[in-house]
Amino acid sequence: MTGPWRHGAAGAVLALGLIGAAGLKARAADPPQADLVVRFEERLGADRFFIENTGTCLAVVMAVTIDLRGTGGGLVFDTVAGGGGVGTAYPFLPLEGADKLAGAGGGSDGGHVLSLDLTGLSQGERVVISIDVDEERPDGGGGLTQIFGRQFENGTVTATIRAPDGVEQTHTGRFDGNGWAFVNPRTCAVS
Repeated sequence: MTGPWRHGAAGAVLALGLIGAAGLKARAADPPQADLVVRFEERLGADRFFIENTGTCLAVVMAVTIDLRGTGGGLVFDTVAGGGGVGTAYPFLPLEGADKLAGAGGGSDGGHVLSLDLTGLSQGERVVISIDVDEERPDGGGGLTQIFGRQFENGTVTATIRAPDGVEQTHTGRFDGNGWAFVNPRTCAVS
């Protein structure tokens, strides 16, 4: 995206895609406690990110940044046909919790960073977005269009979390080999 996106009362649709509204799927092992869980889901068509406040206290998530620069798969956002990704491109699109989005930046075609400003994602609330993620090859040639969790390893999610007293802290988590990131794996660290 070239500029900030604002969710209007009319619910205008942004041309940088988010698609889906499935819940957090169960993992084989119990996930660690975290204030924020972000899960990537590969889809036929636009991929999805599920962003959920899983904290056990009253802290709210105010901002989330997904950074693909360190990923093992050399991943990029693919939002424009013929651009930075491979095959069909899908733009950023909010699918669930659009009322919680105050703005978005980055997520440009061939880019590595997507930032979301939130109005305050409370305990148990989530935002689901769709945007295409593809592999970028070092030679500039085409990479994979189907992305697996292990290709997300070492990508990061940074979140700004606000305690009930207004104090904000920023925490970063890394994507694991299943495409999950756990941010602030301590219970009520900002309360």
